[in-house]
Amino acid sequence: MNRAIINSIIVFVHIFIFVACSPDKVFLQPTPLPLTQRCYKIPGNADSIVVLFRGNNYEPVFTKFGKDTVDMPFSVQAQFVTSTTGNKLHTWFLKHDSVPAHTTLIYMHGNSGNLATNYALMTPLLHHGYQIYMVDYSGFGYSQGEATRQHVLDDGLSFVDFVCSQPQVSQTKIILYGQSFGGHASTVVAHAKQAQLDGLVIEAAFSSHHDAMTGILGWLGRMVTPELFSAKDSIGLIRKPILIIHSNEDDIVPLYMGKRLYERAQQPKYLLEIGGCHVCGPQLYDTIISKAIRTNILHYTN
Repeated sequence: MNRAIINSIIVFVHIFIFVACSPDKVFLQPTPLPLTQRCYKIPGNADSIVVLFRGNNYEPVFTKFGKDTVDMPFSVQAQFVTSTTGNKLHTWFLKHDSVPAHTTLIYMHGNSGNLATNYALMTPLLHHGYQIYMVDYSGFGYSQGEATRQHVLDDGLSFVDFVCSQPQVSQTKIILYGQSFGGHASTVVAHAKQAQLDGLVIEAAFSSHHDAMTGILGWLGRMVTPELFSAKDSIGLIRKPILIIHSNEDDIVPLYMGKRLYERAQQPKYLLEIGGCHVCGPQLYDTIISKAIRTNILHYTN
């Protein structure tokens, strides 16, 4: 047999075994932070933003090169919240300094990084009257525990309960907003917690773990990946307004997965097709997304 073919088979078998034994590691790539670390340079940040974490709650202070404080138009309140897993989760509450909030977004970020690497994906929406609660899942950032798909689901369920109990949200609408892996998981969370929510927004979400792995390893990926929970199974059971955002240029989670979720969702629903990179929606289309939320979710809750 040709040596190249043999090498390809060996590589494929190794990948197959890794996926079968560690599916959570395939889906989740957290950046944990030890509690002893109080300084974190956000990787790939062109502005050289270094976050300093202060106090018992690890409140973030944004600086230039770790020295000069960067003035942000919003405040961040950090807090540790205990999940039903028993893990303490690091959470941020973002509120614009001068724009009153009419809606609270409960944000579930994607499969990698931590709050410091993901917060900027959502901050443009603060200028449009949204305040944002965001959480690091178990094993991400300063949150305790192990990063597993089951923990992400349990943490999301716990976080919705926590946010809905806060006095800061009592006079606002409450919408769950998930991106990528967080979009997939937030669909399942929204089904379980829809009595507490006014709507769901998912951006660049894959339709199921099986579908995601089929795109990587074909039918063998589906065989070796436990589903655990599935957005395409849950989305049709949600009776609240749903906005699905997906880029037609997304090279990580293809558009057809967003369309698959849209087809299974109940009315009222809306598919907002955008351009640009994976989970770049609010950074590139904040005004359009804000208007879409108002028109397709908040319109039905007034």
